[in-house]
Formats: sequence, C-alpha cells, structure tokens
Amino acid sequence: MEEEGFKYWLTDHEDMRSPFPKHMHEELRSQTTQRFSEWIHTVGKEGMSQLKETEIVEMFEMFLFNVGLSLTSDPDQQITITYPLMPRCGDEVDDINNGLSSVTHRKIIEKDGEKRQLQLVLKTQSGGKSWQTEFELPA
Repeated sequence: MEEEGFKYWLTDHEDMRSPFPKHMHEELRSQTTQRFSEWIHTVGKEGMSQLKETEIVEMFEMFLFNVGLSLTSDPDQQITITYPLMPRCGDEVDDINNGLSSVTHRKIIEKDGEKRQLQLVLKTQSGGKSWQTEFELPA
C-alpha cells in the first residue's frame, strides 16, 4: 500500500502533477515510511484489523503531506503541497477577459470571518499586462 501511495503522489499524471519536488522524494519516502510504520506499531494488529482500508490510506497520506510540508520553508511550495490541484506559478490560464496569461505569483489570503482564498497574480502573454484574481480555497 505504501509503495502504491508513493507511486501515485510522487509521479505526474494526466490530470494531476505531483505536489512534491523531486529533490525531496528520498527524504520524504524515508520519513513518511518511518512515521507510518510507527503509527502501525502503535495501533497494533487488532486495531489495524478494525480499520477500513480508506482510513489506513488517509493516515498514510496525512503523514506524507505533513512530512512534505516539514521539508520545505518555501511558501509557494507549501501552497502546492497543501492544495495540489490549484494553479502553480508558471501555469497558463486562458481568461475570457485577459486572454492567455501565466501565473507569476500566488499567495493565501485570510480575512477575518471569511474563508481562505488563493490570490493569483498573472501576466498576459500578449502585452505583459499584469492582473489578479482570487478564489475560495477548499476547507
């Protein structure tokens, strides 16, 4: 199960790119395997037999993503790991008003009483005009 999880999350797919940069793969595998094994030992055979496979997979992924976040201090990389399906710097966006544009910067915005939002700063490819957009992030 672990190897399948690593294979999925450390490989780019047609519909999703790996949120983890290649330079951290070795340490990510090592620390995740260690923490996941410790958790399995703590839960024990009886406890493991009572868990559904989806619950075990969720725990593995929790360890994987928490370790990944601990291995980087780059705020942009932390956004990628936390929200792997969101647009990344360098991605192209075809906007109805601004046309084909590239993401040049992004950050998380937290306003009192509102849900977290991702702010994207983009630059049009036909003229270099800078523009931005914000959208609500999943909980």
